[in-house]
Amino acid sequence: MTFAVRQNIIPFNLASTGLTIKKVTTSRGQRKEFSKEDLTIINNELKDSTLYPLIQIFRYSGMRLSELYKCTINEIDDILCFDLRNPQEPLKTLH
Repeated sequence: MTFAVRQNIIPFNLASTGLTIKKVTTSRGQRKEFSKEDLTIINNELKDSTLYPLIQIFRYSGMRLSELYKCTINEIDDILCFDLRNPQEPLKTLH
């Protein structure tokens, strides 16, 4: 289409003119939180799984998988903490 516009075959690019997608919900509303019943089902189904500790970390820390992978465990005032402050490990993209 761009080639056709440059060659004056068509006056404008029909594929990209005036086409916008309206959001019907906010980004926060796209994913609903788990209900208490959902969490009970997840907990009961996975409590014997080797992944259960990871699921609990995600559940209570709010970390994403990439954040858990990049974090370290440090002791601060005699308390073990997840530390995401490593400047060598970027956590998010520029976007």
